[in-house]
Amino acid sequence: MSEKKTKKDLLLLLKYISLLDLTKKDLKVFLYILHSLDYINYIKINHQRIASDLNIAKSDVSIAIKKLIENEILDINKSSVIYATKRKEIKLHDYSRKDLLQLIDDLTDLWF
Repeated sequence: MSEKKTKKDLLLLLKYISLLDLTKKDLKVFLYILHSLDYINYIKINHQRIASDLNIAKSDVSIAIKKLIENEILDINKSSVIYATKRKEIKLHDYSRKDLLQLIDDLTDLWF
């Protein structure tokens, strides 16, 4: 990890996420798992447990996590997929503050 992450970094990440084309369910899934996530360690997630706790379909959880990975909000541990486990291992994507500011700037420039 290139630098120590702070509350300000998390707020920048949340601002960036707010500018993406994510659904309410995508955001619910992200917020549900956010308390356990960090930039260094992978955590195991169980789609069925998240679906049950949020009262949404398991397929919606899978779609949300896929979108979060595609938008580089989450990183997936590729070795956990090889074993085809039901619990994927994920962590927050390790953006630098400079990268996040640039991404936010790029997205807001598209609107004006």
